Amino acid sequence: MRSETTKKLLDLNREFYQRCADSFSKSRYRVQPGVRRLLPELSKSGSILDVGCGNGNLIKALNKAGYSGSYHGIDFSPALLDYSPTAEQAKFSVVDLSSPTWDQPFEAHSFDAITCFAVLHHLPGKSLQAQVFRQFSQLLKPSAKLILSVWQPLNSERLSKRVLPWQTIGLDPSDLDSPCDLLLDWHAESAQSASPQTPVYRYVHQYTTIELEALAGSAGLCKVAEWLDDGRQGNLALYQIWQLPAEPSKENQIETLMPGSASITSTPCRRHD
Repeated sequence: MRSETTKKLLDLNREFYQRCADSFSKSRYRVQPGVRRLLPELSKSGSILDVGCGNGNLIKALNKAGYSGSYHGIDFSPALLDYSPTAEQAKFSVVDLSSPTWDQPFEAHSFDAITCFAVLHHLPGKSLQAQVFRQFSQLLKPSAKLILSVWQPLNSERLSKRVLPWQTIGLDPSDLDSPCDLLLDWHAESAQSASPQTPVYRYVHQYTTIELEALAGSAGLCKVAEWLDDGRQGNLALYQIWQLPAEPSKENQIETLMPGSASITSTPCRRHD
């Protein structure tokens, strides 16, 4: 993906989360079902880096689950962070994953867990995606885990109808890397004087399991678990757990499904001209 296209897509999402912070935060007042499944395990972690923490709903849920470790939430939207809670063991910072040095304020191999829920699909381009996975790997302690989710909007008939042609924002489909690079609209009223009819757009990449395996595997991570969850049909988000080995290993990856979760099936991507 050309650097100009990458910048345009990043700016598009940055504008969305600033402009629609209020309405978006109201739609995220509690964690998703897939995240709730993880709370018993996460609440035992000593230190958590919550990447794309938004309004901080994860730390609220963790505290209710008895969490007593240290938590650092980061997000590129100051407007969303304004809705984050005050908690004794929690710290919040404005951090932009598109910056090649976003990880520098943190010590290497210092986190017991990194959570990254509904974030990675907003990062355009394979180069940026690979960079962020490498940085995650450098921040995890040996044997620590990266726990992520990415949207699967084409699994939803309702969201599929909200996919728009790229010409809507002046791009040609050939400017994108993949038919799985999608332009979605947002119907809720934004926080800063925009009416419900005002067009607001977001860039989303619908990952395949194979794509995530390539990115995480290249960063030295081993897959522990994978499942689909969230949404009315329980298949709106793909969840994965990755682990940094205590030492380099050539053993086969372990792949499991969470109890009660959906099997891994995704709707194929096609060009939206």
